Amino acid sequence: AQEITFRKPTIDDLVFPPAVVTLECDEDFPTDGEVGGADDNPHASVAGYPYLLTAFGFVDLAQDYCNVGASYSDEPRINVCDGTYKYRREWNVIDWCELGASITFDQFIKVGDFTSPTISGIPEVINISTSPFECVAYVTIPGLTVNDPGSCSGALATTYTVYANGDTFFANGNISDGDIISAPVGNHTIELCAEDDCGNRSCETIDLIVRDDIEPTA
Repeated sequence: AQEITFRKPTIDDLVFPPAVVTLECDEDFPTDGEVGGADDNPHASVAGYPYLLTAFGFVDLAQDYCNVGASYSDEPRINVCDGTYKYRREWNVIDWCELGASITFDQFIKVGDFTSPTISGIPEVINISTSPFECVAYVTIPGLTVNDPGSCSGALATTYTVYANGDTFFANGNISDGDIISAPVGNHTIELCAEDDCGNRSCETIDLIVRDDIEPTA
């Protein structure tokens, strides 16, 4: 014969949700209305419930299970930047058969724009000759297209940096200024960057090849 024993669950049987939860602001997640507070925050089915492993499978403590129950409350949001906020969620877990074992558990939940914009519309290589009158080339810093689909904050082209022979800094500035730089003969690198309102930054590079293609004159 096989003996099967059932017992009441305890707090020690619980598995708690992640202490830190990060959600992209453009995700289509359900919210909780005023369950945890007035802010209509991400639902516990997204951020995680405490749960039990029972003989019948996993059971979220979305409601009381036998003698164990859980509820939560959310602190007011801290707004970080456009579309980004964070808050503390405090879980209260009660064992109605052993109230002294009841505990609280904190979750820190952040919703926001964590994805960097992408850059397009720039050449891979710029080949240019020196000026007929000087041993440098005059190069206009190219514009670019900033792509930030699904973002909760705006993104713009920001800065450029030019490295002589790929590693030694010799010029920088704002892309929007349309600067013209003078570059000596050599293989250089132009780095173009974009950033959104939440500080997510991305950069792309262009190979700048300067040669003296001017025919000598007698």
